[in-house]
Amino acid sequence: MKFYIVTLCVIFSIVGCKKKDAPPVVVDRTIEIRYFDSLNRDLLDQSKSYSYKFSDMQHLYLDRNNSKKIVYVGNLNYPKEMFISKDVDSIPAILTFFPHIETFEYGLRDFTDYIQLSSTDEDTIQTQIEITNSTSVIKSVKYNGQNVGRYIIITK
Repeated sequence: MKFYIVTLCVIFSIVGCKKKDAPPVVVDRTIEIRYFDSLNRDLLDQSKSYSYKFSDMQHLYLDRNNSKKIVYVGNLNYPKEMFISKDVDSIPAILTFFPHIETFEYGLRDFTDYIQLSSTDEDTIQTQIEITNSTSVIKSVKYNGQNVGRYIIITK
């Protein structure tokens, strides 16, 4: 009798422990931008007086009512959904930017974001993002109306 109970327990634990693998979650919606002036100076180098200051930058998005709203998600590591990185002094700084997704509705969706680099300088980024139950992937990017890739160099 003990043998049957132990055998049943082993069978149930083997059958019961098989679980389906969850689909992988893929979030691929970063855009990297480098800004230079006409003298080829890095406009994101926070140590230079001529550069754009990250503290003055704003990220805005166009909501469903076509109103511009400021992006600030306090529980994220990067609440503005963008950050500046500079690894080595000889390499220009990069603004890593995440298009804001207000609601996750499945399908190929269009988004419009704005980067206010200063009080007088604003650029528009339009993206098409494919959203499924486990992915959000950028399919196309326009920067100020021009088709570009996800790695952009801008001269101001």
